[in-house]
Amino acid sequence: MANIINRAEYGNLGCLWGVFKSRFTSSGDEIKPMDLKCSPEYGINPIDVCPGRQELPEHIAKHLGRTHYCPFLKTRTDERICQWVHAIGDNDSQKSKPVGQTCIAMNIFGLCDLITQSNGILKKIKWTAEAEDILNLSWGSSELNEYLTKKILSYGPVVNLIHNLHKSTSMLIRNTDLYQVLSILPTNEPVETICQNGTITRVQTWDGNTSNDAVTRSTTALLMLCASANLVKPVGYPTDYDLTPFRYSNWLTERALDNKKHFPRKWSINKSQIEQIVSNGLDLSNGITYEHFIPKATDRNLGNRCRCCKENVINNARIQFGNKSKNRKLLLIEALRKANETNTMISLSKLAEVSLQDEQFYISKDSQYETILNIERFNVALYGYINTLENDYLTPTINVLSNNAICAPSFVKLRIEELLNNDEIFVERLY
Repeated sequence: MANIINRAEYGNLGCLWGVFKSRFTSSGDEIKPMDLKCSPEYGINPIDVCPGRQELPEHIAKHLGRTHYCPFLKTRTDERICQWVHAIGDNDSQKSKPVGQTCIAMNIFGLCDLITQSNGILKKIKWTAEAEDILNLSWGSSELNEYLTKKILSYGPVVNLIHNLHKSTSMLIRNTDLYQVLSILPTNEPVETICQNGTITRVQTWDGNTSNDAVTRSTTALLMLCASANLVKPVGYPTDYDLTPFRYSNWLTERALDNKKHFPRKWSINKSQIEQIVSNGLDLSNGITYEHFIPKATDRNLGNRCRCCKENVINNARIQFGNKSKNRKLLLIEALRKANETNTMISLSKLAEVSLQDEQFYISKDSQYETILNIERFNVALYGYINTLENDYLTPTINVLSNNAICAPSFVKLRIEELLNNDEIFVERLY
């Protein structure tokens, strides 16, 4: 699964703090995602410690058995209780999505590791040592604001956004202006899937965003994170308010209490802040890593079912060929890292040619070069590994760390090292 939040509300970090404070146990402990939900079984729930919680009138509190409500839900008595994790037993038809998004958000901020199944479905989370380190910080403290801001600024998709906002000549930006920049592009390569009964179906790989709506939602969420880090400011934000995770979350709460529950769509760009960050050097210590290179298989189109066993052939294709897609992305990222270390450029045509030596790194031989050139270089840029292209030559524009290969199989990493030993891939820079 790609660890990119795609619900706007998960850009409100006050909610993050409430969930974390109510559910953290000890570093190294593992819990199931559904354990994050509000439940009477727990002595403390997210709504009890969330910075944005609001007090219920006494008679309603007595009836509901809780003292606070979430101002971002439709009513004070909403049985979901918390906009981030919802509650055990609520009537939400997609019960796992809220906690799944919460786990992704906590992973982005270094609070937990994600433990997934082979098909990308989240199985458990594991609390980190970093989480234990910040547990006793206070919401709104300078130390916590600094921690959260640093995590935002080093997060791969935000690094990519900073790069693109720095290039922009406009002082204002709309969500729609960034959809192309923030899309995980599918490769659409022709493949054959074989079902459990042996039926062969010809389809195209769909290893990108599952829908246009997913891009819309993730764009809003990422811009919300950018606002917390003072990179952009919602049009209409008070001039006497500074922008920190604490201040921005408070402003969102005030809007919700004023019945303005929609999220910003137009933003002013903080050019001076972005210029300073770029001048100091972009930090990619929190880039998207191997295990999160493609979204999980969640296609629900009934027309995509196998005529024999009724399995979803698009999801099967993603599962069967997903590792090849991830391996190819990792090969390109590792090539960018080596080019950065050796002050060289990558010949994409030569990289594509060399990659065809091992079927682990391609899906279709005929389209390998075009896929790397027109699809994968944009995908790895979204993950934070920004680059520039001139003719056939790709140049890294950020210091690529080696942690991008975490969780990649050792034999894949070894094979990448062998493939990249070909000196013809790397050429002297033209400038």
